[in-house]
Amino acid sequence: MSTLDTILVIDDDSLFCEFLKLLLEDFGYRMIQAAQGADGVELCLQEEPDLILLDINLPDLDGPQVCRRLKAEPKLKDIPVIFLSGLLDPTEKLKAFSAGGVDYITKPFEGQELHVRIQSHLEIRKQRRDLEASQELLKKALFDAGMMNGKLVAMNEKLRQSEQIKSQFIANMRNEINNPLSAILGLAEEITHPSLPMEQGRQLAQRIHAEASMLDFQLRNVFAAAELEAGEAAPAITWVDLGSVLCDAVDSLKHFADSKSVKITLPFLQSGDSIVFPTDGEKLRVIAVNLIDNAIEYSHTGGLVEVHAEIRDDTLILAVKDEGIGLSDENRSHIFERFHQLDSGTMRQHHGQGLGLSVVKALVEFLDGWIKVESALGQGSCFTVGLSKGTVGEAFGDSFGGDLLIFGDGEES
Repeated sequence: MSTLDTILVIDDDSLFCEFLKLLLEDFGYRMIQAAQGADGVELCLQEEPDLILLDINLPDLDGPQVCRRLKAEPKLKDIPVIFLSGLLDPTEKLKAFSAGGVDYITKPFEGQELHVRIQSHLEIRKQRRDLEASQELLKKALFDAGMMNGKLVAMNEKLRQSEQIKSQFIANMRNEINNPLSAILGLAEEITHPSLPMEQGRQLAQRIHAEASMLDFQLRNVFAAAELEAGEAAPAITWVDLGSVLCDAVDSLKHFADSKSVKITLPFLQSGDSIVFPTDGEKLRVIAVNLIDNAIEYSHTGGLVEVHAEIRDDTLILAVKDEGIGLSDENRSHIFERFHQLDSGTMRQHHGQGLGLSVVKALVEFLDGWIKVESALGQGSCFTVGLSKGTVGEAFGDSFGGDLLIFGDGEES
């Protein structure tokens, strides 16, 4: 395709057009020609020239009529039209300019004058195009800046909410840690009394163990959340004996279950076959302890909690089922949010800070798994986790860094 500026001449005078062709080509332009107005419009639609030289008098249409047709076409309306005519009547000039012409050259004319006028209007058109392009770029830049500003405002608000949540969390966790720690210190002081009967000492030791287990449980959740938040968590995949991990999780919550007379069963162990699976044993334990603790917490006194495990299609399926109070549709949609509990206010009925299930969800996703809950009010709940099979020895390091937000605004990330 030619890089020369294209000039369309619409004129029925063949001798004049031959002269004009030589002149324009000598000035470095490419010329195309139409002898009638209608043909000129069609050719203009096909070629989209850079400038049009238009005769006033044509066999089919006059120059102003042709010009109006050209200006009515969206892709042609910005092409400059210079009228050529031997008529000196001012009325004809007014018609030409009213129709959309940018200039009016009277025949005969000097070739250099025509060249200068063509150059001027081509440069004006180029400048107009550059200005329009700059305006479009400016509009886009302003739009992008507005979008970025909106994102920054939203991010600042999320950071503000996050800091507020963290502050509340730290204040609440101080009680969760100080209470069992103070109890442990007080009970330890009592147990050292030389006159303390053996049976009472045994009971105090059990209480110390229970308080220490609860403190360990809370700290493990905090550490797991902090590692995920900082992007420092790295799953270490090993062959894990599910029976050992889940029995250990149940044992760590035995005192809590006994305090509510809740019975915990692991039906999958009845077969006597061991189930091993390649995953992160420590993170699996945190997941299991939180799910079992949640089941005990929301079970009725004397209730039953069942822990099921199986390997299905290279996926570990872990399910914790209770016969407790169950969940409404509204609570089910919020159950995995950070610091969410079924009760609220200053007189809460349930222990903890509502961090456990959010940690479970984050750890499950971190291990390339999924979690779902089935529940109805008064009919208990069943939390089911699916973990993908890992590669032994695999450690993903920082590839998950910072993407799992535990202390965020409560929205799923």
